[in-house]
Amino acid sequence: MKTGLGLYSFHFVDDPGIRSVGHFSADRFVASEWKPRVPNPAFIRGRPDDTFWAARRVMAFTDEMIRAAVRTGRYSDPAAEKFIADTLIARRDAIGRAWLTNVNPVVDPALDASGALKFVNAAVAAGLAKAPASYEVSFFTFDNATGTSTAIGAPVTGAGEQATAPASLPSANGAFVRVQITAVDGPHPSWATPVQAYFARSGQGWKLVGFERLPDSAARKTGTR
Repeated sequence: MKTGLGLYSFHFVDDPGIRSVGHFSADRFVASEWKPRVPNPAFIRGRPDDTFWAARRVMAFTDEMIRAAVRTGRYSDPAAEKFIADTLIARRDAIGRAWLTNVNPVVDPALDASGALKFVNAAVAAGLAKAPASYEVSFFTFDNATGTSTAIGAPVTGAGEQATAPASLPSANGAFVRVQITAVDGPHPSWATPVQAYFARSGQGWKLVGFERLPDSAARKTGTR
């Protein structure tokens, strides 16, 4: 049963029948509908890329870490300890399913000196979504003074989380490039919005100096305010 009151919704959960637990459950926990008891401006105004970042922090807690944290409560009833840990793990996964998939989940782009690009799909790596059919990667020179970009060759398409830059990738120290990564035919429509990674060239190769997941214009299209 759910009842609404203004901006906030309250879910009544079943009593698991464990006296030291009370009303606590994952069965009716809906991550996308959860609201804090006290209005928090940061939460209310959070954009999809904000909740994605927060979900990554939550998903960083492994099952073993959660069970170890619950164990410090020293529950006298083993059933209570197990239920609390299982519920927290299920809620963690629910948060991941809701927010790791809500934007293009590409993370950790790295470009080596030879022009080989690698990245990770956070939702796929967490086992919460299927991989897209492929990725489209576009390389651009980037003028850091004017913000203008010029395409380098044609976009590169491949099924893996990697790509090779065109041979005309600049090699001079101080050069900047922008790399645009889009999921093609991904399981979630939001994955079609590309992420932008910015790299600067130095004697050691390419260094990531900027990353943009959701520009303001794209955030407005999602209905966030």
